[in-house]
Amino acid sequence: MKKIMTIFRAILFALIILSSCDGNNTNPLLIEARKKVDNNHDDHFYFEKAWKYVAYEGENSWNAIANFEKAIEINPSKAGYYNDIANCYRGGIKDYDKALEYYNIAIEKGFNEGFVYYNRAICKLETSDLSGACSDYQIAINNGWNNDYYNIATKSKCIK
Repeated sequence: MKKIMTIFRAILFALIILSSCDGNNTNPLLIEARKKVDNNHDDHFYFEKAWKYVAYEGENSWNAIANFEKAIEINPSKAGYYNDIANCYRGGIKDYDKALEYYNIAIEKGFNEGFVYYNRAICKLETSDLSGACSDYQIAINNGWNNDYYNIATKSKCIK
């Protein structure tokens, strides 16, 4: 009976831990960065703070990501915030799947600048979606983007 209770407690503990974690909460650096985000400010405050972290620490700044998250939490309708956090995941962290999620939300919310599609094309290229990369590259060009510094046209065999 004692052994069964020990096993039961271990399972219960594991379930509590797992239920408190989603895919976003498992990175210890992001968890620590989230702890440093102070409360009781508006979304613009967190947006500006995130960009200060990008300026001083680079796009791989978990502190920037935590502050972008807070800005999004306060103002989820601001499409540009999703683009900016996606840039950190793409350019700094190199988590192309996560960046794609945020670029998709930015575009769904109406942020349709050429550079958003170009950056999403980079993510698609990095995740081996050559057709998607080419499609986004074409949309980027149609939306005014005129630079192919990542050579998407060549790498995904797009025709300009």
